[in-house]
Amino acid sequence: MADQSVLKARLMKEQNLRSCFRFWGGCRMNKKFDILIVDDEEIVIESIKKICLYKNYSISTATNSFDAIKILEENDIKLVVTDIMMPEMNGFELLIEIIKKNISVPVILTSGNSSLEMISKAFMLGAIDFLPKPFNFDELESFISRGMMISNLFIRKNENREAGSNLYYVTCPSNYKKFGRGNWVKFEEGFVKVGVSDLLLKSINSVNQIILKDVNNQLSIGESFLKIIDSNEMIHEIISPISGNIIEVNQNIVESISLLEKDPYFEGWLYKVTPSDIFYEEKYLISCSSD
Repeated sequence: MADQSVLKARLMKEQNLRSCFRFWGGCRMNKKFDILIVDDEEIVIESIKKICLYKNYSISTATNSFDAIKILEENDIKLVVTDIMMPEMNGFELLIEIIKKNISVPVILTSGNSSLEMISKAFMLGAIDFLPKPFNFDELESFISRGMMISNLFIRKNENREAGSNLYYVTCPSNYKKFGRGNWVKFEEGFVKVGVSDLLLKSINSVNQIILKDVNNQLSIGESFLKIIDSNEMIHEIISPISGNIIEVNQNIVESISLLEKDPYFEGWLYKVTPSDIFYEEKYLISCSSD
């Protein structure tokens, strides 16, 4: 009987090993963490970690991209927050590796270099957001909150796709362009319309208030063009997809915020803008047909 029990235990162990999800010929261990923080500076990791733990997120950390890949291969991670400027394998290369290995996890890139080229490259490679350094508590809290919501949306969307449904959030129309995942721009004759994406709105815990800029204010690509305050009084600064002068503000969404949430791509536009440098900036925009 003892020999049979041992044999049965061995067979069950082998069966479990065969049935587990495999990466690089190894077995994923199914430990679960909300957030993986990757930075070569321990002091930065600790500052992000303190804020995340304060919000009751479970945390894993890595000081280089190679350790980060190993953690991702062996655990279930909901969100990655990684620095860009790291030795040997930088944050851009880490993001490429994550995609190449088909590890399904949203990534927020951070850097002290917040040039247009740096932010654009992050979005072009597939990052869900770009967090400039240095950041304060409120900024990090906002980015992490949206990132976790987007992670849950992606998970549900994949589940719905497997169940035969592909509609969980609405992507921007294919003839629109965007700068990141939170905004959109539509080219009209002599001006452009700009707005925010359905994905962004669904990543925010119920829109309570919006703070718009006024007519004749200047917008700058990659800089805040809208503040959204959610039901938890968290402030979300949303970046503009274009530079230019505001010639009209959509008064309909000022009077009814629900219009923004119900129809963000058409009736819920934010501004009409006269672009200031469209020929230069258009190369940084991504076609919504890629969604």
